[in-house]
Amino acid sequence: MCGFLGVYGNYTERDVPHFREHASLLRHRGGTGYGELLDPLAALFHHRLAFRDLKDGLQPMASSCGKALIVFNGELYGFQALRSRLAHGYDFRNRSDTEVILAAHLADPEGVLRELDGEYAFALWRRDTKELWAARDFFGVKPLFLANETISRLGEDFFRQSQDRWSFSLQGPIHLASEMKGLPVELRWNRRGLLRQLIGLYEESATAFENVMALPPGALLQATRRGNSWDCVLTRKIEARPPTRQGFHESARELRRLVEENVTRKLDSEVPLGVYLSGGVDSRIVACEMSRREAPTFTVGFEGTDFDETEDVRAFLRAFPNLRGHVLRTTDAALEYAYPHALWASELVQPYTNGAAKWWLSRFSRRFVRGVLTGDGSDELFCGYPSYRYLAWWRFSQRHPMGALLAGRMGGEKPWESGLSHRLDGSDLSASLKALGWIHPLFEQVSTMAELLGDSGWMERERQALLSVARPETHETPLSVWRDYFLRTHFPTHVLNWVGDRMEMANSLEGRPVFLSRSVLEFARGLPDHFLVRGLRDKAVLRAAWGQELGSFSHTPKRQFNAPFLADGPLARELLSPGNVAGAGLVDPAVVSRVEEARRSQADPLRRSFASMLWQSLLAAHFLDRHLVRRQAPQRDLAFEEKFLDERSGRL
Repeated sequence: MCGFLGVYGNYTERDVPHFREHASLLRHRGGTGYGELLDPLAALFHHRLAFRDLKDGLQPMASSCGKALIVFNGELYGFQALRSRLAHGYDFRNRSDTEVILAAHLADPEGVLRELDGEYAFALWRRDTKELWAARDFFGVKPLFLANETISRLGEDFFRQSQDRWSFSLQGPIHLASEMKGLPVELRWNRRGLLRQLIGLYEESATAFENVMALPPGALLQATRRGNSWDCVLTRKIEARPPTRQGFHESARELRRLVEENVTRKLDSEVPLGVYLSGGVDSRIVACEMSRREAPTFTVGFEGTDFDETEDVRAFLRAFPNLRGHVLRTTDAALEYAYPHALWASELVQPYTNGAAKWWLSRFSRRFVRGVLTGDGSDELFCGYPSYRYLAWWRFSQRHPMGALLAGRMGGEKPWESGLSHRLDGSDLSASLKALGWIHPLFEQVSTMAELLGDSGWMERERQALLSVARPETHETPLSVWRDYFLRTHFPTHVLNWVGDRMEMANSLEGRPVFLSRSVLEFARGLPDHFLVRGLRDKAVLRAAWGQELGSFSHTPKRQFNAPFLADGPLARELLSPGNVAGAGLVDPAVVSRVEEARRSQADPLRRSFASMLWQSLLAAHFLDRHLVRRQAPQRDLAFEEKFLDERSGRL
C-alpha cells in the first residue's frame, strides 16, 4: 500500500516545497520508494510500499501514450486477466496493477470500477482532456480525502444527504491525499462534524473539518476543468444480488468457496505475508486457510484477563502446526505511549483505545513481514456485533408473545451481549423508531452523549441525513437496514480506520482483509436474516462454512477486540484540564465537568458507560486539535519501542 498527494490546478514553483512538506507526513504509508511529478496542472507526490513489480512499478506513473498520470494506493487482485484483455489496445511497460488501472481507464473511463477488485484509492489526471478522475474501493478500506476552499459553499447537508449521484462545481485547486495530514491546506473544525463524531454518528463523506470531504466508498469522481473552476460529478453504484434461493448449508459451501478464492488471490505477493490471529472465529478462519502452507501469525496480549486472548490462541495453534505463532504482550503503560500515535494516524474523534493495541500489533508484525491477511469485515457482513443480535432478539420478541415473556424473565441479563450497550426491554429501539423513522440500535448511546454535551437539537438536525443513508424503505427487515447503514458509515470511517488500514499503515504494514471482496459483498447482501443470526448465534452461515475443519473453534462467541480506557492517565489530565479545554474552545469546560461526574456516578451503569466513552472521545478531540490541526506530529521514542518489542515479544 502507499500514500499520495495530488494537487490539481494552477500552482507555482514556490508552492512545491510546501506540497513536499505535507507529502512527507505520509511517508509512513510507504517505505520502499518515493517519487514526484510536476506537470503544468498536476503536482503529484507518492510514497510507495511495494509488493509486486518491485523494480519497475514506480509512481507517479504515466500511461504509455502519455495522456494520463496516476497516483495509486492499494492492491488489485486477479488483475492479470484484465491485463490480458486490455493488452491488444495498450502497450504495457511493467507488471504492476497500477498500469492496469491506466489501461482500463483509457478503454472505459466511466466503467473502470466494474473491472477492479481489491482495496484501492487512486487519482488519475488526463493531460489531454483536463479531467481529474478519482475513486475509492467499495468498502472504503483505503482512505481518500478531497480538499477545496469552496466545498462549504455547497451547503452543510450537501454531502450528508446520501445519494448515488452528486453534481456540483468547485473553484480553485483540488487537493487529494491519502490522509488529511497530507493536505496542504489549513484544517479548521466544522462544528457539526465535530459534534457528530463526539456522539458516534460517523459519516461516509462529510468530515469534522471545513472544506474537507472523504470520497464515499465505491465512488468515482469526474472533475472537468473549466478555466479556474471544476464541473464535478460524483457517482457510485453497488449492485445487490437478489435474495438467495439456496438452502443454509448450500450457502455455507458457496461462502467457503468465495473466501478460499480470496485467500489465494490475496496471497499474490513477491514478499512474505503473515496473518493476524486473535481468539475470534474470523481470524481463525483466515489462519486455517493460511495453514495449508507455513505462515507466521501475530497476536497482541494484555495485562490481566479482561481483554487477553493469548491462551485461546495458543490452544488454536496446537491444532495447526504449520502456523508459527508470535505474540507481543502489551502493558497499560505501553498502550498509553501508543495511544497518541494511533490518534495521529487515525485523524478521527472516537471513544475507544483498541487502536493503540492494534498500533503495537502492526509495529511488532512489521519486524517480520510487510503485509498480513486479516479478518476485517466479517462482523459487518455477517452480523457479528451485539447490536445485530439485539435487533434479532427484539424482532423475535415483537412477533412472538413468548419471546417478550422470556425477555422479561432474563433477570437483567442480556443474552445478546456481555457488555453495556442496550436496554433489556427494547425500549431504546422503539424510541429510535419514533424519533428517527427507523430502528437505530445505538440510539440511546447517541442520545445520552448528546445530552451530556448539551446538544438537545441533534435529532431534529440529523434526522433527514440519517434517514437518507439508512433508506429503510429499500429493506425488508430492521437487521438488514442496520447492517447496510453500518457498512456505509461506521465501518469505513471508524472501524477500518481505528483498527484497520490506518493502524497498519502507521507502521508501513499492509493489511489484506480476506472477507472484503465484491463477490463476498454481493453474496452477503442476498442472505436472509436467519442465515446470519440464528437464535443468539451470530455469523451462523460463516461458522457453518468452517464448522467441520475448525470443530469447536468455530463456536467461539464474539469477543470485542478492545483495550482498557485511558481516562485517567497523564494525557487526559493534561488535555482535559480546565485551562486547556477553555483555551481550545471545542466545548465548554462545564461540559467536561458534567461528563466527568457522569462517568464516576454509580447511579446508572449504562449512562456511566456512555459517559466514559464520551470522555475518551473528548480526549481524542483535544489531542487532534493540538497535533493534527497544528500539524505537530507526536514524537516517537524508537529506542523505547525497540526495547519494548525485544522484552515483551515471544513465540506461542
